[in-house]
Amino acid sequence: MNYEALFDHAGRRRVRAAVLGAGSFGTGVVAGAGRGGRLETPVVADIDVARARHALASAGWREGEVVECADTGEARRALDAGRAIATADARVVFGLPLDVVVEATGEPESGARHALAAIDRRMHVAMVTKEADVVVGPVLKSLADAAGVVYTAVDGDQHGLIIGLVSWARVIGLEVRCAGKGLDGEVVYDAPGGRVQIWGTWHELAPGVRRYFEPSPEGAEVEFVAARREALGDAARAGGWDLTELTIAANATGLPLNAGGVACPLVYATEIARVLTPRAEGGLLDDVPAIDAVALLRQPHEAALGGGVFLVGRMRSDVLVQTACGKSQLVPSGRGGKAILILRPMHLLGVEAAASVLSAAVLGVPTGAGEYRPVFDRVVRARRALKAGERLGGDHSPDLAGEIAPAVGFAPNDPIPAHLAEGNLLAVDVPAGERIQRRHVRRPPDSALWALRERQDALFAPGANR
Repeated sequence: MNYEALFDHAGRRRVRAAVLGAGSFGTGVVAGAGRGGRLETPVVADIDVARARHALASAGWREGEVVECADTGEARRALDAGRAIATADARVVFGLPLDVVVEATGEPESGARHALAAIDRRMHVAMVTKEADVVVGPVLKSLADAAGVVYTAVDGDQHGLIIGLVSWARVIGLEVRCAGKGLDGEVVYDAPGGRVQIWGTWHELAPGVRRYFEPSPEGAEVEFVAARREALGDAARAGGWDLTELTIAANATGLPLNAGGVACPLVYATEIARVLTPRAEGGLLDDVPAIDAVALLRQPHEAALGGGVFLVGRMRSDVLVQTACGKSQLVPSGRGGKAILILRPMHLLGVEAAASVLSAAVLGVPTGAGEYRPVFDRVVRARRALKAGERLGGDHSPDLAGEIAPAVGFAPNDPIPAHLAEGNLLAVDVPAGERIQRRHVRRPPDSALWALRERQDALFAPGANR
């Protein structure tokens, strides 16, 4: 697709956006936009204003052209004078003449609060903060739709790219069997040395299991995947952040979660379509379609997946299969079937987000969900006995094990979404192995995130008039 022609057709104009959060993703958005192009990001907010300045510098703004502003009036005057704005207070942004707010703080409470403020001011929202999106994205999109603005996930992060890949496959008539993401951490197998590299560290393999790290023969995929997992234990498994992205993508595309949960097999790229297929066809899945992840296994000379995304599709007729032969990676998908494996071996974070920002502002179209329903939640289970008064950690907490579960509501005994609980205090003791429930967690005062989640549960409750 020619994106320049698409945006030009809708009217060539400059789009101005504010970026909230100058971490690696937000800085990538600013640096990629640069100055004087179709997209400009002259306003950056971060609690560390030095990081906001650094992001603006990466786009070519010189020191004397950047004004630190603490109130909206000052910021508006500076913007009208052609200056860039760095601020530690995101509230400054919402009184400025901007098209889009790129929410990239990574903080679920801030993400929800900022998105709501932008929608109230009739600004489009490009939601980078998946920690908020996974909890209240559907209600925020509903509110944005009602206000006549766009709420969207962005290209560049894996859930946004999965949504795009699935929608493309459906448009061209592919039957989507499985779609998902590759973990950032890949496993490199050094066959001569009998060892594997995981997250940059080499581990020796026992002689008896080394053969399982070679590509599997057709028909032995499940055996090889199980042996690899047994050899590596908990290494190269999906983390909480991976499950968050898969949850968003599932809710945005309608692809269900496999009944057995996220399999995340350790596979060579050539094995993906043969492993992520139903058990009846020799694979790991209970049924298709499904959403899942893979930990890529490769040898040093093979190309990386780069934390990219994949799709396993099937042609709907033999005629199309014949057409595809020699024109695609057409691979066996178990017991004589054929599937097309599509790999997108990269995700470029903030650099790619410009397409989503421009689509929102110029076309009025989200690159994320068209229909966004809260079918699944990312929840957590206690790995150890937790005590009342302890503060719950986030994705990297060793005390919590993440999983994806059906979204059931917000009653006291319902599992609480992980990022709704994150950072809050436990009200009661929680035994090891038990899911964290709503009644376990003390509600924080004046929380936009919690209020929006209650609103979402009411909006999407069975029988609710939407």
